[in-house]
Amino acid sequence: MSWMNWILVICMYPFVLIMYFCLKNEGHDPKKRVYYGVSLSKEQAEDQIVTEIENTYKKQIKKLLWISFLTSVPVLLIPPFSIAFCYWCFWFLFACFVFFVPFGIANKKLKELKLEKGWTTGEAQPRYTEIKEAAGIRKVKWYHFLGPVVLSIACVVWAVLQPRDGREAMLIILAATFAGMTLMFAGLAFWMDKEKTAIVSSDSNVNVNYARARKNMWKNFWVAFAWFNTLYTECILFCQMLETKGGGMFWLLLGLYVVYTVILLGWVIQKSKALEERYADKMDLKVEGDDAHWLWGMLYCNPKDKHTMVNKRVGLGTTINLATPVGKGVAVFLILTLLSMPVLGIWLILDDFTPIQLKVEENCLVAKHVTEKYRVPFEDVKEAKLLTKLPNIGRNYGTSMDNVKKGNYRLRDESISCEVLLNPENGLFIRLETEDEIYLFSGFDDAETRQVYEAMIK
Repeated sequence: MSWMNWILVICMYPFVLIMYFCLKNEGHDPKKRVYYGVSLSKEQAEDQIVTEIENTYKKQIKKLLWISFLTSVPVLLIPPFSIAFCYWCFWFLFACFVFFVPFGIANKKLKELKLEKGWTTGEAQPRYTEIKEAAGIRKVKWYHFLGPVVLSIACVVWAVLQPRDGREAMLIILAATFAGMTLMFAGLAFWMDKEKTAIVSSDSNVNVNYARARKNMWKNFWVAFAWFNTLYTECILFCQMLETKGGGMFWLLLGLYVVYTVILLGWVIQKSKALEERYADKMDLKVEGDDAHWLWGMLYCNPKDKHTMVNKRVGLGTTINLATPVGKGVAVFLILTLLSMPVLGIWLILDDFTPIQLKVEENCLVAKHVTEKYRVPFEDVKEAKLLTKLPNIGRNYGTSMDNVKKGNYRLRDESISCEVLLNPENGLFIRLETEDEIYLFSGFDDAETRQVYEAMIK
């Protein structure tokens, strides 16, 4: 059993628990008089049918919690990491959506019940009110993100200035990716801070204090995320420079990143609950009766509302108005991101189980793995050697598995880069030197490697 499989499990369980407890506790909110995304009066919520719907929901979501735990067990039992990772990708998609099914069912039943009985919740209140004091509150300042942004940019500059030894491309990609995430966190913080303030009370002072506390909470969340993301970037770059073997440290740090994210989400959930409880007695405005605009009780889609972000009807934080251009763009991006995960898992399996092919074609050495990777004309080869031991190599970028190594590597003893496509479990390897490049190859087995080498030197 690979320890990397345990890293996947560490990423799984906190996510499942967060999903479960969020939906279990936020399924109904008597203070706001919202039950599974449907607005009901106190008297309506006490109806026997509503109670039955609620009890059924709790049973279903608890059953899904155990199903999620049980279906995660195979990740620990599957030896090849590529298959375990692919399974994890499909499981993650399953866990992302399955907990919302009982919520959507409860929402649908309550809407039908409300229509059948002709229930109303009184006059609809506007979602936002132009109250100058509350609307003008800003908690996010430019200097809150100055440190992480400057350090992230410094990481990119440092990566660009590294010696051209084959690793610089991967270092630049890593640094630029995580620096972009830091900037994204800062942008989200400013965006949320400038959104219209939700009005919860007819008392202006209550709205001001509530808005100040809520915005300060989210400011602290994004600042903490930005700082940790920057620290994570520095650790990843440091590990790349140390040429950590097998990518083990990368996966360990990734596991820590997930755990920290879960802890931070738990913190903001707790803070949000405490804030709602503190102001519960002062919230005297009803939630507007716009049930039709909340798809399955969670997704907001209202073409008449020009706000991009609105407060969630249930749960904490804000959500996107899917009827706006930005909302549609974010939705498409998230869907494509989620769907790309199983594709990545399948590609990893192809990489792991597709055998390397090494052969001679038209006076060229051709190395294939999934697709053709290298084609080296014999006339370009200055020197060819058959090695009986794999040199000490370290990955700059590419694939590194137990039975496949491909991409750009470093010959540590010579401090130069080379192109690699080989099976490290073999005993024979071909080293080619051309005017511009060094190559290390092996075939499916030693017999194929030797056969190709002998065909080259004839």
